[in-house]
Amino acid sequence: MTGAFIAFVGLPGAGKSTVCEALAARMRGVALMEPEDWPPAVTDPSSAGGFTALTWFRAMRVPLYYRAVRERDQGRVAVLDTYYDKICRHLLGAEGMDWFLSPRDPYFDLYQEIAERDWELLPTADVIVSFQLSEDVWRHFLNKRSRIFDSEWGVSQAFHAQRHFVAAAETLGGAFGVPVLPFVQEISSPDAAAARLLSALRDAHVID
Repeated sequence: MTGAFIAFVGLPGAGKSTVCEALAARMRGVALMEPEDWPPAVTDPSSAGGFTALTWFRAMRVPLYYRAVRERDQGRVAVLDTYYDKICRHLLGAEGMDWFLSPRDPYFDLYQEIAERDWELLPTADVIVSFQLSEDVWRHFLNKRSRIFDSEWGVSQAFHAQRHFVAAAETLGGAFGVPVLPFVQEISSPDAAAARLLSALRDAHVID
């Protein structure tokens, strides 16, 4: 198999990280995932605003984008569990996305500028997997991961924002000529989900 950079897009709690790890294992590739341990700036909204939390996440994620490119160029498969920063310009200010960064945040305009630059400059994946799921399945996953963050920041009320992630993936694919593969999540093991996804990627001829 030749190198590839596969990026996931979808709601928080859609099972992206667990499938990322399982898919990379099946493809003998590299799983590139957000860290699981978060500082108070993220876990405690009273300690810092949304801008501070979002910039921390960005600082953790962006190096993974460039590592994905290096892995691909060296002939390996890199699977990135979240492509938020590349699509952020399409999420900021969208209906139901206040949990991501509220337009009332004093740094909102500044982050819009960052998002515009990220859209232009951050590495482009070879294929985007657009995670989609029903609300029942999503809530099952949220309950299973049991993160205080989901309730503290309002993520648990954000299901209807799924449409913005789907639209952002399609817009990104169209703008940069990248195939977008919709992937409907089900309640199953990460390995079973990864097996379905790998089959779908091959059937769509977006990977070798």
